[in-house]
Amino acid sequence: MRKQYVNLDWNPEKIECGRGVFLKASIDETGPPGSSEKQKAYFFIEPDVGNNMKAKFLPAGNRAVGFFGEPPHRRTVTIKDKKVTGVASVSTVGGDKFKFKVGQKDDKSDAKDYPELEIETWRKIFVRVGKMASCKSVSPGSLQGDFDPMFIELESEGAESVTDWDDFVKSPASVVSGMNKGKTEPVHPGQTAHVVFVDRIAEPETIEIETVYVASELKKSKVQIWKIQGDHSTWPDDSDWIVKGEIATFDDKGDPRMAWRSLGDVVSKATDKGEHHEHLNGFAVDHLSIDFAKLGAGLDEWVTRGDGILQVTLSIRVLSGTANGSADPRLPYLIVATRSAWTYKERSSSAIKGTLRHELGHQFGLALRYIPHYDEAKGEYSGRDQNIKWYDDAHGGRGNHCSMGANTMTNKEYEDGTCTMFHKTTKKRGTFCAVCKVLLKRANLGMLGRRNVWDPGMGWKESWTP
Repeated sequence: MRKQYVNLDWNPEKIECGRGVFLKASIDETGPPGSSEKQKAYFFIEPDVGNNMKAKFLPAGNRAVGFFGEPPHRRTVTIKDKKVTGVASVSTVGGDKFKFKVGQKDDKSDAKDYPELEIETWRKIFVRVGKMASCKSVSPGSLQGDFDPMFIELESEGAESVTDWDDFVKSPASVVSGMNKGKTEPVHPGQTAHVVFVDRIAEPETIEIETVYVASELKKSKVQIWKIQGDHSTWPDDSDWIVKGEIATFDDKGDPRMAWRSLGDVVSKATDKGEHHEHLNGFAVDHLSIDFAKLGAGLDEWVTRGDGILQVTLSIRVLSGTANGSADPRLPYLIVATRSAWTYKERSSSAIKGTLRHELGHQFGLALRYIPHYDEAKGEYSGRDQNIKWYDDAHGGRGNHCSMGANTMTNKEYEDGTCTMFHKTTKKRGTFCAVCKVLLKRANLGMLGRRNVWDPGMGWKESWTP
């Protein structure tokens, strides 16, 4: 049985490409030589009814077409030189099986089997890989066993690219263009996933933080340790993390007395308190150290006087948008981090592999909030069902994910998910769950990117959220 890659463009020189299956067979001429010339014959298509995707899950444009709708499903052709040819358009899903027979009677009574025309529908995805120079990578081919059950075949496209840039990346588009610099356009642009293994995924966010002291606190110690409010750590570039700051004193009536805006080395990162991790260009910490002694005599006078308050206001850059991976919803671009954005610790090869599998799942359309269905006769959109395993940011992560196996919640966040499409890497997260496998078999992978896979024009309009 031949693999037919239904997501690729039809190619007359590669009969395995495209939904169009080229049919060619010989006819047994029972009469005098030449008696069959220009006579009618019939190709019969035999879908594997017990195995193939049910019609209610496919819009009309994604179904096999070109044969008479009622059994026997036939197509009329004309005999020439005792041969017949034709083209069958099969479905877009993975794992559908079709057999074809040829006969000269329209009731199929004399039809013969042609085993060489038996096909199974697959989708082929080409993967172009790049990495930052110091980063490890994993071969997409190592994931083939995870995608075989959904009839998706991965094939490397060209040699791995290497860039000297080792730093934070915030989005796939920001780095894929660099990987592709000087390279030719992929032969199959719509079906080529661009994967880059990067150092860390994060971006700086500027926040304003504030704390207040009274004189008695500074009498005990001029050096104070300040926990940054919220679940934040400083941007790990020691030369570029404070945007601006002010230390000001106020009297008992709330009127300002003195202010310092040039803080110099008064405020620093507390690299030995709380969460503190050394990165390439500095520390990510969740505590700050303030040495008030460096403010000089003016501060000493306020401490001696003992009235009012001292207020510290800072605008600082913190780590934001941290992730182990990211997939563009519209373009076939994805990135995989090889280090933790929080700790700078190098991730294991198995963890990186799990993230690559997860992000490819996003590229192939997961996870889907609503599961549409169609009129079986006409293939028109007829409604949708809620995917009860779908969840979004409210329960952890960012975007659309799968809660299969998740059985506990902490502060509304799901824990212990077992599906690849769970939002974080855990020991329990494995390959794709049964729900996601079915969706991947249904996915039309003619164009990658979640919003391209589920075509709004075919009834998928509300199957994703922005």
